[in-house]
Amino acid sequence: LKANRLNAAEFEKSVKDEMAAAKIQGKAAEGVKAADDEVRDAYLTEMRKINLEYLEVPPSRFASAVKVADDAAKAFLQKNSSDFLTPARVNAFYSYAGFEELAKDVKVTGDELKDYYAKNEKRFELPPRVKARHILIKLDENEKDIAKAKKAAADKAGEMLARLKKGEKFTGLAKKYSDDKGSGSQGGDLGWFSKGMMVKPFEDAALGMKKGDMSGLVQTEFGYHIILVQDRQESRLLPLKEVEPMIRKMLAKQKAWSLARDSAREFSRELDGVFKETKDVAALKKAASKVKGVRTGTTGLVTEAGIGAEFAKDVKLREALFLLKDGGVSGPVETDKGVYVFKALRREDSRVPDYKDVAGKVKERMALEKSIAEAKIGAEGILTRVRGGEDIRAIAKNEKYAFSETGFFKRGDGVIPKIGASIGEAEKIFDLKKAAPNYPELVL
Repeated sequence: LKANRLNAAEFEKSVKDEMAAAKIQGKAAEGVKAADDEVRDAYLTEMRKINLEYLEVPPSRFASAVKVADDAAKAFLQKNSSDFLTPARVNAFYSYAGFEELAKDVKVTGDELKDYYAKNEKRFELPPRVKARHILIKLDENEKDIAKAKKAAADKAGEMLARLKKGEKFTGLAKKYSDDKGSGSQGGDLGWFSKGMMVKPFEDAALGMKKGDMSGLVQTEFGYHIILVQDRQESRLLPLKEVEPMIRKMLAKQKAWSLARDSAREFSRELDGVFKETKDVAALKKAASKVKGVRTGTTGLVTEAGIGAEFAKDVKLREALFLLKDGGVSGPVETDKGVYVFKALRREDSRVPDYKDVAGKVKERMALEKSIAEAKIGAEGILTRVRGGEDIRAIAKNEKYAFSETGFFKRGDGVIPKIGASIGEAEKIFDLKKAAPNYPELVL
């Protein structure tokens, strides 16, 4: 509430308003049904595919004619200075206490193992599980009448069930008729599974059966199943001996975390004076060697984008490093791998460079923008000619423009293939017909 500048009364009112709006919306929607024609039209609209031919007017076609004077480039740099800022750079000395390295020297006693096991027995309970086979009969995807498709699948599955009850082999029928080709080739074998590993109707049926039981027809979103439970294991508690390596590793890691934090704090305390007094790397390393389990190094003069792999993937490390002022010292920074402390040896803040240092980049950027503007003017001219009746293929051939096809795509694809433009910004493309095939706007 504090972060959003709200008091409790305002928050309660907003929640009540939202609940009231939801109830009104629910009431309004009661009894509203979509007609079959509406559903069909919506489906066809969403799933309709289209293949486009397109003429491309590239900015590079106009690049050679574009000239940029120094005066104009200097004015452009002044107006768009934030686009050409040199990034901040930092060179830092760091100390590091790693969990994995410290864990090698950690000892976990037998009493500690037993104590943890006794206090956390529920973590080592295995749920009931079964080993099963199944035969799946899917609904015919080509049948538009869902009721008819369900009946046909149920009838076929019922026929399989009847044959199994008469004594035919489950594995043989699964290999021949199951629509789950992955397990079907293995006689329907699904291996061992417990709760949460299969869709709910399937696992409810399978986990409720005894060893040797065969189900009736079980309907899921995939179709109709016949399940044969080959084996079953009830819930059980894993013995300490079996889980001891896992517990030992976890406790060792916890102890290593504690040691790493202690080392970092000790490093900060012991070297507080040294860190503040000097930027000399040799002196810092010498002082750091007094603290057990600490590794040291320097980052080199780096930008946030060009920082080394050790720090690049961790947001907390990058933030701690680049928030440092020249000569500044960070507090201990915890990561998944260990604890760091930084000392900024040198910092160069972000700044607007001198024109002479970025003249090439500025002119290149201006030339590109001018080329894009010229390409747009050229494309609009071609579009006007096409609207006037000229053939777009003939224009492309005579004037040597690239002419290509996108290949088929639909609304849900998000972008127009090869062109890369957002479909959301050009949805009227799907209104095109052979009788009126030309899109009346540019696609950028």
